[in-house]
Amino acid sequence: MQFLVTVAVLVTAPPSGGAGARLGEAKASLVAAERARGVDVVEDAAELVAAGWTAEKNLAFFGRAAELVSDGRRALARVELEKAETLLAQAESAYAPELARPGVAEEWADAAKWHGVALFELKRRDEAVAAWGRAKALHPDALLTEAMVRPEVARAFAAARAGERPAAPSLAEASLPASERLGLDAVIEAAIAIDAGVLTFAARRRGRDCATDVVTATRADALARRLDEAPCRAGAPAIAVAEAPVIAHPRAAPSLAKTAPERRARVWQKPWLWVGVVGALGVGVVLAASLWPRDASYSAVADFHSFALGGR
Repeated sequence: MQFLVTVAVLVTAPPSGGAGARLGEAKASLVAAERARGVDVVEDAAELVAAGWTAEKNLAFFGRAAELVSDGRRALARVELEKAETLLAQAESAYAPELARPGVAEEWADAAKWHGVALFELKRRDEAVAAWGRAKALHPDALLTEAMVRPEVARAFAAARAGERPAAPSLAEASLPASERLGLDAVIEAAIAIDAGVLTFAARRRGRDCATDVVTATRADALARRLDEAPCRAGAPAIAVAEAPVIAHPRAAPSLAKTAPERRARVWQKPWLWVGVVGALGVGVVLAASLWPRDASYSAVADFHSFALGGR
């Protein structure tokens, strides 16, 4: 069975590293490398926390409280008033610590409204009015009509005034790191610098109770592989990634070796000139040999018979 791993990727570019202009590129490449390994990546954990996002386990109370309200209303329908009051009181208690979360006020108001109904039917009128005042303070549009309850109960609810809105306590996980608030399996902390002219990463992976040593690489895929292979040990030294030598003290780009300027060759030192001279001499020798006069001998033979007159 394969489990989905959720990881936050945090990348910084210290000024000393000279890589600030490449921060977006470096982060995108590291995120892509992690996703290529099948990891679910959260890119902006701090922003998600600020916007109210949290781990699913931290919202489990919604399901529990909603079930209590549902069971309490069924108990009311069966006129099991004591049971209904207990269940609806438990629902209110589940919502109260979470009031700072979006959507909780409306759900708590609904629980308080029905809790007031159970209290009213139990002849605990003052407590019922207090519950209804709480409901109206949490959600001014809360309704309870004769179509929902007995007319006497509906009129008592309508007459109840909104009370003081309950204070919203700090969330239980407010002091926890973003990784725990979001239910992350790990956080990758990375820093970048231009070391020896090359974009270089230094990073470590932090788990819930362990951390790896800082590893370095010049490619995001190699960095992701090394982080995956590095053991996550409890009590690992808390060395910041920005303190890695390649980040804190990046090397300068290697300079190209300067060569002495090439001395311009004089005309008679240029090879093409001598090639031309030798070629011209060769052609001259061939022409001279072909045109030079040669000794000639001639011979003439006279065939006297060819010129003789003969007769018969």
